[in-house]
Amino acid sequence: MKYLSFKILILCIFLPPVCYIFTIQSVESRLSNRYSNEVEDIYIGDTRPLFDGSIRLKDAINRNIDAYLQGKSAISWGVKLKIAVTTKQGTILHPDIFNNKVPTLLPSDPTQIAAENYDIMNEGLLVNIDLKLEHNKPLSNAILALYVCLSVLISYFYYRMGVNKARKEDLEKITEISQLQEIEKGHADNIDALVKDRQKISFEINEMKKKLENEKLKTSRIEDETINEMVKLEEDVTKNIALHEEKQKEIDA
Repeated sequence: MKYLSFKILILCIFLPPVCYIFTIQSVESRLSNRYSNEVEDIYIGDTRPLFDGSIRLKDAINRNIDAYLQGKSAISWGVKLKIAVTTKQGTILHPDIFNNKVPTLLPSDPTQIAAENYDIMNEGLLVNIDLKLEHNKPLSNAILALYVCLSVLISYFYYRMGVNKARKEDLEKITEISQLQEIEKGHADNIDALVKDRQKISFEINEMKKKLENEKLKTSRIEDETINEMVKLEEDVTKNIALHEEKQKEIDA
């Protein structure tokens, strides 16, 4: 039980940071894939103004992406999102490095702008998403708080389970002790009954011994009286025989 509690304690200590790290990585991967698909759908926008030369492709991309980023509430929660759009030749279209402060060298003729936009699109565009979930921000703190609460709940659950098990064991011990006390009390009552029976039997034996002694004395006295009577009777018989012989002699004379 103690070994199990130690393992649960170690688990609850290392569970929040480990789960936090894996969850951050998972959220970053999911959001990166999601935002990448969304940016792929909106970063060019409507192609008609591009092909009629009313707006440069670079300006359209920057405007669409900036509007997209402004509409993402997750950024205020701690999601750091960097979007880069380049051509396959390495020309950077977004972010706007010069921030539109340097005058563009592109011609202002719509036809030439449209041709330039067409050439860039034919060259091929690459979208790169760099997404990081920053630490100590609302979203990351909420994830960490979730796992800390989960760890606390797991600790509390095992604590309550241990308390209930300890109570059950204590109740079983108390019940067992009560049963043993009842058995001991029953044995004590049996011993008392046996002692009383022994005393009773001992008293009866003594009484029987006394009666036997009295009977022996009485029998001995009767035997003595009988012997005395038999001796006296024998003497009387002897006297009677002698007297009879004497009488017979007198009669014969």
